[in-house]
Amino acid sequence: MRAIYTICKYFLCPGAYVHAFWEQLMCRILKLPVETKKYFGNGIDGGHVKHAPAKNEVSAFLIACIPGFVNFITGVWFFLAGFMNLRFMGITVYDSIPIFVVSIVLIYFGVSFLCNIFPLREDIATFWTLAYKSPFSGKMLVLRVIAFIPALITKIGAFAQHYCIPELFWAAFIVLAFTVLR
Repeated sequence: MRAIYTICKYFLCPGAYVHAFWEQLMCRILKLPVETKKYFGNGIDGGHVKHAPAKNEVSAFLIACIPGFVNFITGVWFFLAGFMNLRFMGITVYDSIPIFVVSIVLIYFGVSFLCNIFPLREDIATFWTLAYKSPFSGKMLVLRVIAFIPALITKIGAFAQHYCIPELFWAAFIVLAFTVLR
């Protein structure tokens, strides 16, 4: 399974690289030491930076969720720009080769960003432990309630990303959109 994960990360390296950039930026903003400054390593940490564990719930939530959120927002725009040209505007290689190529590249970058929106399982587990398994703290009750749904989605997504499920989803979506749903 590790080999499949590594292949997916190499194939979708732009999104993995940008996700690691945002993760390192969040660590620097929160003043957490970053152990490795490599944005793209071999194996399970591809597209993530190794950093010290977060000390509180807020910083753990920001490190786990903000890089993926920024990748999501960016990826949606890239994907929609390319997808709309090809699917709804009907641009083909026979109409305009440059627009067709740019649309394919935009779809690739969009899918690359959208497949790299979830953190490592360790990052979301750190937040989950600090926020939901630690003793009750009245001041953090509001954060616990507000962050529950995004944290749950992120926890499920981190598990799915470990097994390359987002990549399979996007591949199936693109095939369906251009063949069956025409």
